[in-house]
Amino acid sequence: PFWLKLCVCEQLCFAIMVKASPRKRPAASTKVVTPTSRRQRPARESRQYSTAPVALRHMQLAKGGCFEPIFVLAPGASNRINPHARNCLGRVGTVREFVYPVNGTPNLVSLRETCLEAHLRAANAAAKAAPGQPIWLVGVSFGSRCAAELIANKMPLPRAIRGLIAFGYPLVSLGDQKETDPKKRKQDRSLPLLGLPRGKRVLLVSSKGDPFLGGKQGAELNCIARRMAAFCCVELLRGRSHDPISENNIEDMAE
Repeated sequence: PFWLKLCVCEQLCFAIMVKASPRKRPAASTKVVTPTSRRQRPARESRQYSTAPVALRHMQLAKGGCFEPIFVLAPGASNRINPHARNCLGRVGTVREFVYPVNGTPNLVSLRETCLEAHLRAANAAAKAAPGQPIWLVGVSFGSRCAAELIANKMPLPRAIRGLIAFGYPLVSLGDQKETDPKKRKQDRSLPLLGLPRGKRVLLVSSKGDPFLGGKQGAELNCIARRMAAFCCVELLRGRSHDPISENNIEDMAE
């Protein structure tokens, strides 16, 4: 897969470090979810989900398990971790989750600095607990938007951060969903994605009928992905749910 090809350069960059340092476990006080074993499923001719986790799994095996991916998982506007996202990511790497230290709904207006700082602390904690391991910022809905803002704002992030995995990126705000012209919307939520720097990798996973994509079966999201400086892959799944991960497709997503 094309994502696996991009991971080859990481294997070369960390080849010396693999021999020099063993994998370090995260601190005991951090809530983590480690990979779990599962039965093998037969390959399918076509898939409606991303091949990125497959690339991460191959990278892990190629390095003898020393550098499995670390996923820093951020919640959505409910400020509660989606257990399906946690279980999916836990099949291919280590999950380090957090919640925003706010009362009520986290947002990037009145609570912007609080949310960004909490996200940055979580990323730094992951890098400190597992030095040398590749880190992916992962978010569900609001959490993915906050992660994109964090990377796009060029804040001092750990060098181990490879990019962003967004489950249900809220491209169109609730108040703008009736406006079909992006130029007339009150918020332009494409700016964080367009601001992601070259060299980072992005995986956007959404449902085709997600109302937060602005209609047109995800065509607007695909258009923005083509304009991004960062390498981006868009995976549109069947359905209308804003959260694309469910109990029924966890195993397929992980594969």
